Amino acid sequence: MIHEPTAPLGWRRVPLWTFARRVERSGFPDEQLLSVYRDWGVVRRADRDDNFNVASDDLSSYKLVRRGDLVLNKMKTWQGSLGVSEYDGIVSPAYFVCELSPAVHGRFVHHLLRSSYTTARFAAASKGIRPNQWDLPFDELRAMNVAIPPIDEQRRIADFLDGQVAGLDGAIAARSRQLALITDLELEYRRVMTTTGGFGAATRPTGIAWMPEIQSKWAVRRLAGLFATGSGTTPRSDRLEYYGGGRRWVTSGDLRDGPIAIEGAQVTAAALRDHSALKLYPAGTLVVAMYGATVGRAGILQAEACTNQACCALRPTGELDPVFAFHWLVAHRSEILGLAAGGGQPNISQQVVRSLLLPVPPVDAQERIVREIELRAADANRWSEQLLAQSRALAEYKQALITATVTGEFDVATASSRSLPA
Repeated sequence: MIHEPTAPLGWRRVPLWTFARRVERSGFPDEQLLSVYRDWGVVRRADRDDNFNVASDDLSSYKLVRRGDLVLNKMKTWQGSLGVSEYDGIVSPAYFVCELSPAVHGRFVHHLLRSSYTTARFAAASKGIRPNQWDLPFDELRAMNVAIPPIDEQRRIADFLDGQVAGLDGAIAARSRQLALITDLELEYRRVMTTTGGFGAATRPTGIAWMPEIQSKWAVRRLAGLFATGSGTTPRSDRLEYYGGGRRWVTSGDLRDGPIAIEGAQVTAAALRDHSALKLYPAGTLVVAMYGATVGRAGILQAEACTNQACCALRPTGELDPVFAFHWLVAHRSEILGLAAGGGQPNISQQVVRSLLLPVPPVDAQERIVREIELRAADANRWSEQLLAQSRALAEYKQALITATVTGEFDVATASSRSLPA
């Protein structure tokens, strides 16, 4: 049961259809593309570099949005993927587009419908078996009742929240930049330590244009001479007897540049018996993703496991510590991806992995470098966890402030920096 706050005196409880009218306008393929984000609302697609949804070749069926229109992603409305647009443009035919009545202030509606109070009601009204496939029927949306204050109060609330939300979003963005900086610095530290040991001059091996410089006194060997390589396969998905057993089965999606956990998909002894390519690799095996969303990423098995065909398993022959090799691979993923083939989704073959040239420091140097990298990584993880906790707290406070304000529980007329809700 969703708590319904008591509306303040003078506020009216009305269904959405009284101020939001659905419109269907298409045939404007030359308008700019817009996207709807959970964290930002409606944005210009050209302003973002993290939208990997491919637009249709024919945009004539895309819906026209005018500045001030309400746009909702009906599959993700319950997550907050909606907003009042500040731009003219076009959106996916799957979205709802609504004109707003002059009786409401667009920025107030934007904050109201994106509040945790309202999105919880959207979730309750959405239909479907799986959360990622929930669909909000428009009839349910238009009939939903919300409390609306007089128009002057709407403007005051919108002005207050615009300022407060901008400040909180700025603080969250600053922590995101700090997180990215920590990640970049930690990656650079790995690169320096695995190529120079943190001291001395570095040189580039003759004739290898892509190879980073390495400590001039270290040997350079091909990975094929340092590790025995193999891959795996995927048992037929329609054979239930192949899945759910006690043998851990690693896929490329499990590779996140860290330890590979023992939880996850498992296969049976029957799968290993019927698939000669499915072999068990011992704990400590280094695994690299050859294709898929994580191509080029690496991990180290924490327990015995087999892999699918998108993984290259590397068993050490003794000359190079697999943990040192792991850190080298993580630090030089961008160079490795430069050797990838393929158009839309790059991939690296097992032959590419085998042909990589790795530095081979003396054993005591390998141990020292691994120890120093992992001490630095532990510090970076602690800093990152603190920043993530601060970001979560700020996001929770932002939602609490929006919800308290748009439901009238917090009166902006008497607001001050000391009276904001905790």
